[in-house]
Amino acid sequence: MSDDNQPKQPPYNATFMGVVVGAANHYGTNFDPTEYYCESGFAYALNIAPELCPSGPYCWNHMAVVENLRQLGLSMTHTYLGDTSSPSNNDVVGKASSAAREALLSIEGLEHQLVSHTDEGGLELSLPWGPDSAACLKRIEYEDLRQKESQVFGFYRIDSCDSAQKRIRVLQGLECALRMYRESSDFEMDGYRFGLGGLESWADALSSNEFDPHGNWWNAQVWSECRRVASEYFSNLEFIKSNETNLLAQKYSDVANLLSKAGDQELDNESKRTLVLQAAEVETSTPNVLRDLVERINEQQAIN
Repeated sequence: MSDDNQPKQPPYNATFMGVVVGAANHYGTNFDPTEYYCESGFAYALNIAPELCPSGPYCWNHMAVVENLRQLGLSMTHTYLGDTSSPSNNDVVGKASSAAREALLSIEGLEHQLVSHTDEGGLELSLPWGPDSAACLKRIEYEDLRQKESQVFGFYRIDSCDSAQKRIRVLQGLECALRMYRESSDFEMDGYRFGLGGLESWADALSSNEFDPHGNWWNAQVWSECRRVASEYFSNLEFIKSNETNLLAQKYSDVANLLSKAGDQELDNESKRTLVLQAAEVETSTPNVLRDLVERINEQQAIN
């Protein structure tokens, strides 16, 4: 892969979506980043660890989002890297090496990072926030992957595929959002709480004073970004303009602002908790509006 053709990862706080949008740009799709966030469903995710550690944005079941991305022109295949004793690591590393040459590859480590270049010895990685971020790896060697001596847990092979019509993409994103709110356990991993319950856990952690201050800040950065993107998406959704889209744009903007303020490291814990509870109150009212929007779209389709 020549330097001119290296994929570039934008500096989103949600690095999974940085990988997605970077891959989409590399393959030349014409969708806006807000469409990838919202029509995949990722923009509506919220996952919290009980102690508010920075792992919240990463440790949840992404498979519904991955499946939805197929309708947006990206086919992502996930492969886990085993532990140090796993005999399958040679196969996984071989598949990763092939994927980096044949398609696009991203790693799942402390952050999600696109592979920008490969050679006989290993993989060079995109650095979305520049070279000084301690959470991002610059390079990983194949031998370290085989021995599980790197901070890499798995890979996504990313191929281009056909995309679906706008109506299908909009509805799948809205339906995924409703699942995230109403069937949140489908997205949870052990020890974490997803969706509206995650906001409850967030507030509980802040009231206990036994939480990770950096984790509070980082969760605020990622989840406020998602809500801000959702607000932009509904503000500009030309496919359908309605009272529901206007209301969702306002609600997600309000939640984004509240969560962003809750991440202020200089703010006292009780004020942070109050902001998270206010965000939860606003977000709790969004599922009904999302449902109404789905009904409006289906009614419009029936009329047409």
